[in-house]
Amino acid sequence: MRLRQDKPPRFFSCPNLVLLLWTLAVLSAIRAIYVADSGVAPWGWWAIAALVLALLAIVARYFCGRGKKDPLARARKSVPGSAARSGGDATASATGSASGDGGGAAAAAASGASRAGAGAASAGAAGAGAAGAAKLSASELEREEQEMAAKLAALPDDATPEQRADAVGRRPKGLSAPEGGKADDLKRIKGIGRVNEEKLNGLGIYHFHQIAAWTREEVRWVTTYLAFPGRIDREDWLGQAAVLARGEETEFSKRVDAGEVASSLDKD
Repeated sequence: MRLRQDKPPRFFSCPNLVLLLWTLAVLSAIRAIYVADSGVAPWGWWAIAALVLALLAIVARYFCGRGKKDPLARARKSVPGSAARSGGDATASATGSASGDGGGAAAAAASGASRAGAGAASAGAAGAGAAGAAKLSASELEREEQEMAAKLAALPDDATPEQRADAVGRRPKGLSAPEGGKADDLKRIKGIGRVNEEKLNGLGIYHFHQIAAWTREEVRWVTTYLAFPGRIDREDWLGQAAVLARGEETEFSKRVDAGEVASSLDKD
């Protein structure tokens, strides 16, 4: 770690230069007055010199003041470049260290960091896949629904639910039978009643973890197949399913278990 070394003050800085010019201008004016009174030599040259020096001092003062006018703006402009240069210097330093005599440790560290970064990326991708489709904002949902409506409008009027769903998404992979021979009670998810549960079972969807893992394309397919535009997202089926798949409860599932939701009651 290198200590910061302050630069020595420069004699010919802007303030010093302006002061020097004003001093010379004043001295030239005094000399012109003295020569004019004594009549020893022409005083006009000294007067012109004093005027020129005064003008130079004014110009120098203007440019010095202009340079300091907005230090915050200058700092903001310098930050990205400084950061980029710092990043470049650090990369060059690491590369040089790795290629030098003592570069073995640096190269090993860089390799380890690379492997760690790759592992983190893989873990992130796996986590994203396990969590299912990313939640969209209201504007993104609106735009998606408009795109879906445009695709569906191009289909013939006699298109089947499967054909309509295939036009906007991808059918989720289903099971031939419930795992362990017992299906989850999908009606514990708000928005899924007896009718929709039967339709989902017909698609091979029997468990909460299947719904929680749906991708964006699969959400579009199911919402179109069930003729439930936007309901899956608004009621957060995937979030509810993820909670229930972990063996936890939601406020709605508690009401279903207590028999307080008529649409979720099993037929006698």
